[in-house]
Amino acid sequence: RNRIARAFGRRLDDTEVNGYVDLYHKGQLESPQTGVRLMIEATLQSPSFLYRTELGTPTPGGPKGQVALTPHEIATLLAFSLTNSVPDEALWQKADTGAIAKPDVYAAEVDRLLALPETKANLAQLAGYWLGVEKLKLTEKETSKFPEFTPDAKADMTKSAELWVEDLLASGSVKDLVTSNKMFLNESMATLFGIPGVSGADMRPLQVPLPERQNGILSQPGVLAAYSRPTRGDPIHRGLFAFYGLACGGQVPAPPANALAVAATFPPDSTERQLAGLRAANPTCLACHARFDPLGLMTERFDPIGRYHESDANGPIDQSSVVVSLGPDMDGPVDGVASFTSKLVQGRRLSDCAAQNLAVFTLGHEFKDDV
Repeated sequence: RNRIARAFGRRLDDTEVNGYVDLYHKGQLESPQTGVRLMIEATLQSPSFLYRTELGTPTPGGPKGQVALTPHEIATLLAFSLTNSVPDEALWQKADTGAIAKPDVYAAEVDRLLALPETKANLAQLAGYWLGVEKLKLTEKETSKFPEFTPDAKADMTKSAELWVEDLLASGSVKDLVTSNKMFLNESMATLFGIPGVSGADMRPLQVPLPERQNGILSQPGVLAAYSRPTRGDPIHRGLFAFYGLACGGQVPAPPANALAVAATFPPDSTERQLAGLRAANPTCLACHARFDPLGLMTERFDPIGRYHESDANGPIDQSSVVVSLGPDMDGPVDGVASFTSKLVQGRRLSDCAAQNLAVFTLGHEFKDDV
């Protein structure tokens, strides 16, 4: 009536309870452990465990239209959203009494759960999917071009990004998402990225005074590396990250069927900026790439492992572009990441986009425009 009920997200009726007790007694003929095992197996195979319902109070013929969730459904939704598990004892008791349906009780439970270590860990991981940290774990680089990207360096960059996201969720603001100059560094990582004043193997937070490291998530080497190719930069996917993850610029259509064939006609020795220019000059590419390529080009001074270079063998690296697809509050020329983020923090765009992305990863589904 407690553990299995919490796993199901609802109360069990007497028939169900008696069925589980009967299973136990049948297994007990062999051993008490077998009886418990049979109950656990039956629980894990039950549709009530496999599926979380949002059906409201049972009605003949099933629900029609929108329904108010039951207290147990509210508690289960809240628990899985924040802790990625079934309701704990305190939350379940408030569901059993119906108190969780009261706004003040609900708000208090949200505050209580947000303070739990398991909630912080769960939300940080979900935010990591949104912000590219989990992508970094699967990122590889061509070692002949980037010998510095060793397994140890990758592990350091991943840990640094994870700690940054955890710190942001615990004590930061939405604005810090793109304006923070904090980084988590140890000596080897600081040396790799040219940041002085760090010693030792342990990661510790540092307010980095370098201008290029004052743009929050777009300053984190691990995230910049995650959105780069193994051998070269990647304005396309860096741009898509900024477009979807930070600015919520809307849905971009899928690439046309001949997209790869068109790309194959471009000179193979073209720079990323030249390739962006070729896409801008091609009607097949322009309709989509004009929306996000400019956002990727503003990161051109960050190399594929997240190091910053103001110039290369050809001279100063151009980080300018013109945003054309995000609306009057964002469109226009930008010269590097800082000029983009300064626009992004004006108004509600960033906060609304952050809420939308966190909701998608927390609830596990996309949102339609009419919802």
